[in-house]
Amino acid sequence: MSRTKYLVVIALITIATLLAIIHRFINTTSPETQLTVKNVIQDITLAEIYLENDTSNCLEQLFRPGEIILFTVPRSNSAIRAVDTEGGVYNTAVTITDSTEILQVDISMTDRTVFEETIESGGEYWSGSGSCTIRITNALEEKDIYWLRVTRQGEDTESSPDRLGAFILFPGRTINIRVDYGNHILNAEDNAQNQYTCGIFPITPDIQNYSWQITRDDRLSPSAESGTGSSRLVLCNALDDWIITEVYHRSSADTNWSGNHLVARGIEPKDQYSLLLDPGTYDIRVVDEDDDTYTRLSVSISEEDGRWNITMDDLDLFIP
Repeated sequence: MSRTKYLVVIALITIATLLAIIHRFINTTSPETQLTVKNVIQDITLAEIYLENDTSNCLEQLFRPGEIILFTVPRSNSAIRAVDTEGGVYNTAVTITDSTEILQVDISMTDRTVFEETIESGGEYWSGSGSCTIRITNALEEKDIYWLRVTRQGEDTESSPDRLGAFILFPGRTINIRVDYGNHILNAEDNAQNQYTCGIFPITPDIQNYSWQITRDDRLSPSAESGTGSSRLVLCNALDDWIITEVYHRSSADTNWSGNHLVARGIEPKDQYSLLLDPGTYDIRVVDEDDDTYTRLSVSISEEDGRWNITMDDLDLFIP
């Protein structure tokens, strides 16, 4: 065989080998598809995006609301993890079938899985994480909601975290609470320590929209009396516009006041509240929502019911 023919044979064998390697590589490599990701979170900018279990940030610059970025990914089920500029984390599952050629995925507020505190996005307030959203609105006319708890049925309500954090739910405002499916108990408390509840609230996959309008009808009615004595002193709020938020008593021979009898409620105008005291002589003090005090000294409590109609004439000038 001449030298030329020998070189031709070697070249053909080399080409055939390369073609076989390329063919095998193509057959063993997963097809790819184009994936467009859109940031649909109002007023929140994304700083990082990770595809699958890749630890490398795919973003070269900030990903602002309304923007779209194109990625090329293997044609298999995938996941996207995004991190915003405040450290919030968003996880989105992506399903890619053999017929998928191009797919758009929106990263939205519902994908957020980590809430360090209540946040605001586009005028909407959000708190918590889970599979469903409950829109809770303060429909009270003059009360601010300071505490809000959503507790799964069977769990301890008192240990449930406050969903508002430093946020105050003023009248007319709405907050979106993320929860998992199941039965929940909704509790709220206003700035006067009045408590409201929605009772057992079932969250199921077949219902999409949940809401609670907090109204006066939802207010709990704690006992309108306190104390362990055998006699009753009825306190009537005859103030025109002020809610009484604190009630104290002490023996007239003592200098120390009792604890506040109105921990779980207030006395609305024209409403009344009873102190149960043993017969004796007492000082009685009440405080309204404007921190004005009204005190009566040396009130004689007998076996018969007594009554104090609290008016502006009882406003203290100075009583220690």
